[in-house]
Amino acid sequence: MDWLMRAVEKDLGIDRRQQGPGPRPRELIALVPTRWVMGLKERRIMRCARFDCISEPEIRTYLQCSQAKLPTGWTRVCIQGLRKSKLSYRLARDSCHQQMEFMSQDSYVKTMQCVSQQNVRNLWRDAHYKRVQAYAGASEQMHVAAVDSVRHALQRLFNSTFISSDRVSPSLSPAREKEKENCLPSSSSCFSKSQTDHMCPNVLPAECLLETAEMLYVILPYTQYSLHDIVSFSPAKLANSHAKVLFILYQLLTALQGCHAAGLSCGELSLQDIAVDEQLCSRLKLNLAHYEELGTEWDANSATGRQMPKGPLPRNNVCVSQENKTICEDCFDELKKLVLDWVHGRVSNFRYLMELSRLAGRREGDPNYHPVLPWVVDFTVPFGKFRDLRRSKFRLNKGDKQLDFTYEMTKEALAAASGGGIGGSGVGGDLGGSIGAGGAGPSDHLHVPHHISDVLSDITYYVYKARQTPKSVLCSHVRSQWEPNEYPASMERMQSWTPDECIPEFYTDPSIFRSIHPDMPDLDVPSWCKSCEEFIEIHRRLLESKEVSQYLHHWIDLTFGYKLSGKEAVKAKNVCLHLVDHHTNLTTCGVVQLFDQPHPPRLSPSLYASAEPPLLGLAALNVPSLHIPQVKTAADTVDGMVPESTGCESSSSWTMVDRDEELEQGMEALDSLASAGSSSSVSSAVPMPSVSTAGGKMVGEHAALIVSQSPSSFPGDFTGGLGPGLRSAMLQRGGSTNKKHGEGSLTATNVEEIKIVLPEGFNPLQPLEELEKLNNFLVKSLHAEVWHPAGSTDCMRDGVILESLLSHTQLYQRDMQALGVLIAEIFYASKLRGLNAGTPLRQRFQAVMKLCSASLRDVPLSLHHALETLLLIEKHSGMANRNVPDCPSPLLFKYEPICDGLPPPSPCQFLNPIITPFPFPSYFEALHGFIFSYHSKMETTCSLQGRDVVFHLWQQLETLLRGNITGEGLEILLPFILALMLEESTAVYATWYLFEPISGVLGPRNANKYLLKPLINVYENPHCLRGRFYLYTDCFILQLIVRLGLQAFLSSLLPHVLQVITGFESSISGSGEESCKGLRVFNAI
Repeated sequence: MDWLMRAVEKDLGIDRRQQGPGPRPRELIALVPTRWVMGLKERRIMRCARFDCISEPEIRTYLQCSQAKLPTGWTRVCIQGLRKSKLSYRLARDSCHQQMEFMSQDSYVKTMQCVSQQNVRNLWRDAHYKRVQAYAGASEQMHVAAVDSVRHALQRLFNSTFISSDRVSPSLSPAREKEKENCLPSSSSCFSKSQTDHMCPNVLPAECLLETAEMLYVILPYTQYSLHDIVSFSPAKLANSHAKVLFILYQLLTALQGCHAAGLSCGELSLQDIAVDEQLCSRLKLNLAHYEELGTEWDANSATGRQMPKGPLPRNNVCVSQENKTICEDCFDELKKLVLDWVHGRVSNFRYLMELSRLAGRREGDPNYHPVLPWVVDFTVPFGKFRDLRRSKFRLNKGDKQLDFTYEMTKEALAAASGGGIGGSGVGGDLGGSIGAGGAGPSDHLHVPHHISDVLSDITYYVYKARQTPKSVLCSHVRSQWEPNEYPASMERMQSWTPDECIPEFYTDPSIFRSIHPDMPDLDVPSWCKSCEEFIEIHRRLLESKEVSQYLHHWIDLTFGYKLSGKEAVKAKNVCLHLVDHHTNLTTCGVVQLFDQPHPPRLSPSLYASAEPPLLGLAALNVPSLHIPQVKTAADTVDGMVPESTGCESSSSWTMVDRDEELEQGMEALDSLASAGSSSSVSSAVPMPSVSTAGGKMVGEHAALIVSQSPSSFPGDFTGGLGPGLRSAMLQRGGSTNKKHGEGSLTATNVEEIKIVLPEGFNPLQPLEELEKLNNFLVKSLHAEVWHPAGSTDCMRDGVILESLLSHTQLYQRDMQALGVLIAEIFYASKLRGLNAGTPLRQRFQAVMKLCSASLRDVPLSLHHALETLLLIEKHSGMANRNVPDCPSPLLFKYEPICDGLPPPSPCQFLNPIITPFPFPSYFEALHGFIFSYHSKMETTCSLQGRDVVFHLWQQLETLLRGNITGEGLEILLPFILALMLEESTAVYATWYLFEPISGVLGPRNANKYLLKPLINVYENPHCLRGRFYLYTDCFILQLIVRLGLQAFLSSLLPHVLQVITGFESSISGSGEESCKGLRVFNAI
């Protein structure tokens, strides 16, 4: 990203401080003046002003996606840049427009004719590709430079031209223009004139296209929310409504159709590429990074001598990268490896927790969603007193009693809030309560039963970093008045004050203690540390200590794991508001659950099968008795609870024991062993004292063993100090042993009835149990394979042809495969937390294929056919365990020329109502047209045009409502109607024109629920004067009574009408004659 930042600073004049990485790979977010953007829209390039009035930390805060409020006169833009040097490869041209146009017909006969023609064309092309092109080579006239193709496609898509900087000529030479006309298809051949006049409504429009000598820039407006934010942080927005998901997919297909018609590929489409708003209007944000990646791959092929062929192609050449030969054996290999590395101690606690924060979407520097780490000690004693990691910091601070009180009170409030309503219903019954411009408010969510609200709030974040944060930011977020003494002055006070978790800076950054404010002292470190650097070092060592590692998996369960939901969350008093409030308002931050199974603990070094055997050998073969002393350490107990296994505390293996009872001693006796050179061994035996089980006194029996403990021996474990020879002898003890040696020391015990008594908690099966728990976690939570059999290395290479050039058709088919992956990710979002935002498409495909192959229960049944069409699930089921045939890069796999009687998938095919595999309702086309007519009209409307806008939308609404719209469709439509009734320039006319048709389909109950409040607002708003006399006519009053009911009208709207009748309203738009028309209002009552 450094190269892009340098290029933007050089070519656009945007200071490096005002740039930051975007949420998508190879994209920048820049803080720029609004007038600079307006200049670009007017095709003027100005030097971007620097933001010198605020500090760099504040600028970084404004660049965070969770910050919606910006300084006056400033805005954010997204900048993508393509290096022309990376676009030097060539693309093969094909007549893509022919398959674009045939699907646009509504006639069944015409559609089938076009399908037949396209099938014949595809079969011919496939035969030519295999039988002819491999030997003849591609024609040079069919190629176009990638840089020219991308430039031309962007200009057609955005209906704009590139602005050239001063260092580049604004126009090309006549010869160059002639060359472009010969190599690029004309606009008239690919799409109609109407398409050139209007941009695709579902593609996010560009602010500017800019070209320099070395770069192509696309400057896009900044969008607050993406589809990734919905499925990650606001899944309730799409819950219980298939129509909402289908409408998003409908809009996405419309965007893909527009891009393909312009000759542009969308690349590795992801959830972050879909910009959405509160009304679920979706727009595709172009991501052009894949064009450079194709160039990098082409350069690599050129470096190895694989140029474009001119003659017959050798069969042993490979057309694709090694990545295409074998799909990785494990879709979650990276996360699986990370978990295993931490469990086995190969990764530090700090790094592992930072990786989990990253996978949860937490962003460094974002005050609303900063990475979190646990507080591990309380700093009250030297080197701290270890905290109980089995309880959340919120629970430790507030106490169980307060959390129970909060949970019960919100539970009662929820029960009280769920009251009745007005009887009657219209189409679709009672619609969801989330309809409206802003969705459900925060106050509604506070009634949901919960224990905690957040893991790390923005206020706590700024208190933590108060010493390094400007006063203006602290006064804006913490408290309005500057009171430096109100902030915690020491680490001990900070840790005891906050109910939130820690931040990484307290483990890594000494500067967080040093104050930049003259009236605020530095943050004091504990007295047992000489400096903040020493504290950071000790604090980090405490985080990595055995005491923390042994219980850290409990904290992971509370913060990222299975104790965030269900009964376990209630039991742990860890019900988080964000996960249970079913909020529908969009957000870019929140608590994310990564695991749904208990996290495996960190394993201590193995006590039963250590890497090196302990230095223990047999000194004699005759052992009369052996007593193993009990070693009890404080580290092995927690609150009177003794873990069943000493090696590592398992997730549910705690056993309560009496504090007064001691653990059983070791074996009471060993039988005599077969003699072999005993005389020499006994003479060298070393006396080994034993501890009696009765009083723990030393007895003078000599054990014929030579014991030499190794430095790695564990003090309380008996078998860890036994050699394999002694273990074998213990297990092979038989009835024919020599009893004479045992009779002197064994009292009242029959040798045949001697038992091997092991210390309580000793579990020889513990390694197997720990392995089973670990594997269960990997399989159930990460959906990873534990073990893979060695697969065949034979690849299907017959018929594989060296692909000389990339073609647009391949890029478009890759877009459709990426669409299939994206659809699966919408429904499997909770199971794909292990995939990063920039994960390559191939790895995402492997992940969703593993989930789809296992079960499609999470995907609605109505979308199974569409997913099968896009991803060929049945064909590729279980492909993670075997090799797959090579296919031309960059495809994930190759579609057959004819798939179930149809051409390979395309956006036009999926938008055709006759042959689409998607169950799009019939009213979607009209609904889509209404919504984007609304957006186009409202962006350019003024107060004088309000009536024309509403009249145009009313005509479309009449057509839409005649199309059998369902309740789910009304949920999508209604926010736009309400927005028209709340906008001052359109409120009166929207009420007059739109109330009757929309209330007719809503029914009395829903009409009262959603339309009554906007109606009252129109009557009460003193600024809604133009055309207001319409609202007092007898016909409109009758509509109100019929649609809302007489009782609702009399109680809510009659007082506003009486104000006109009795003359209390001082200003009514229109003439006196128009005012008199209002006096006829009650003629019909």
